[in-house]
Amino acid sequence: IMVASQGSVYETKASASGDYHQGCRCVPVPLWRDDVPDAVRDRIEQCQAMWDEAQMSLPQSNRGSAATLAQLRHQTGGH
Repeated sequence: IMVASQGSVYETKASASGDYHQGCRCVPVPLWRDDVPDAVRDRIEQCQAMWDEAQMSLPQSNRGSAATLAQLRHQTGGH
């Protein structure tokens, strides 16, 4: 959800390649801005809303990615 909530973030194949999250199963998926299906656009917006809600529930001094992700996992029962 974290990356999905940001929409399209990688500009090149090289910038999308790598092991960014140890133990994570995420993979980059090509997404061309003009070809985004409504269902995908809706899911990106849903993920963004979930991320924003988790982030806003934290104290302003503790709204970094790690804390927000932990809060999101807590709110959704994820692990």
